[in-house]
Amino acid sequence: MRRKTRFLPRDWKQLSEATTLIYIALMKGDENDNLITNRHEAKALHDFLSDYEPAAPVVTELIETEISIVDLRWSYDEAMAQLEAIGELIDNKATEDDETAIRGFLIDAAEAIAEASTENSRKIRRDKAVNRDEKQTLRQIEKALNPKNRTLLRGRRKRQRKVKMVKKVVDKLKD
Repeated sequence: MRRKTRFLPRDWKQLSEATTLIYIALMKGDENDNLITNRHEAKALHDFLSDYEPAAPVVTELIETEISIVDLRWSYDEAMAQLEAIGELIDNKATEDDETAIRGFLIDAAEAIAEASTENSRKIRRDKAVNRDEKQTLRQIEKALNPKNRTLLRGRRKRQRKVKMVKKVVDKLKD
């Protein structure tokens, strides 16, 4: 738990709520919102958190932190305001490496949740599972988490490939 000492306890609590706030923003930002879609998206978040291979220790700590209860009745605007505050917090308190890792993790979570939705699945092809509302919400989430508009490596799969490549190089250097 060495890394989170940079953040005050209230800051760390706020960071640990980020994935739930992303879920709320995607849920409330979608006009096609329904119980089945919400269930798929909640399961996708759970699976994502269970399977994610962190690029940095700070993300591991973030995943392992017990998430406090966030009110699911929050509106889209309330969730986005909190995500903007989290973006500022990351800018002000995280090191450059941790900043990149945390933002990448949160954007990956947003993409995993959005890709899980199956609304109108008969009408769309599998590669177009993210509807227009979700795409717009994803852009807003990325903007909220990245207030200084730093360049981010887009796409969860691209980031995962990069992490695996870096791990291979590190393993070769260890040998």
